Amino acid sequence: MAVMSFEASGLLTFEKMLASSSKDIRKACNAGGEVARQKIAEQSRSDFTRGYSRGTTASNTKLKKAAKQGDGYAAYVTFNGTRNDGWCGTVRRNAEVAFINEFGAPKKKPPAQGGHPARPFIQHALDKYEDQILDTIEKALPNY
Repeated sequence: MAVMSFEASGLLTFEKMLASSSKDIRKACNAGGEVARQKIAEQSRSDFTRGYSRGTTASNTKLKKAAKQGDGYAAYVTFNGTRNDGWCGTVRRNAEVAFINEFGAPKKKPPAQGGHPARPFIQHALDKYEDQILDTIEKALPNY
């Protein structure tokens, strides 16, 4: 499983987190996670526009609400459900398709062709909208 995280930087955010309750931190984590989910879905829609794309990955992008993990809280963006892969008749999980799009798949042993180049739409969305996500998290934390 690929895990992506944000580390809050800046003294103001750190001080606000220290002064916040666990309920407030969960709320802020969910707010930032929802922005991340929306931006990942948008990036998926804009990156995958060829004729074979039906928007299944984008429409099945969900937020798993924040929960305690280690010494902090984590909210996850997931890709729920399955899809029929058309011509080959196989059913694939949307999470598997998103993973292959993000990281690629190796070519099969020769002489078979194949493989899938990485198309990192998740990382692009997180890099592009990192400031907006962090601003949302910070704004969701109450003033102390």
